[in-house]
Amino acid sequence: MDPSSSFEVSVLAPRLESGELSASEVLAEAYRRIQAVGARPAFVELLPMERAASFVARAEARKRN
Repeated sequence: MDPSSSFEVSVLAPRLESGELSASEVLAEAYRRIQAVGARPAFVELLPMERAASFVARAEARKRN
């Protein structure tokens, strides 16, 4: 995913739906952006990347079935 790409839901949703982007790519970019600027107090809880990735992997597996 291009780091300069919009992270707006209205932009991401069609790209996810079409298969142009995967949920894993969006997750990786989200964590990359958080690391770049810091977590700030915007999050109630930020899961470790590995745990979030396991949720995404299970969701992607369900979508394939």
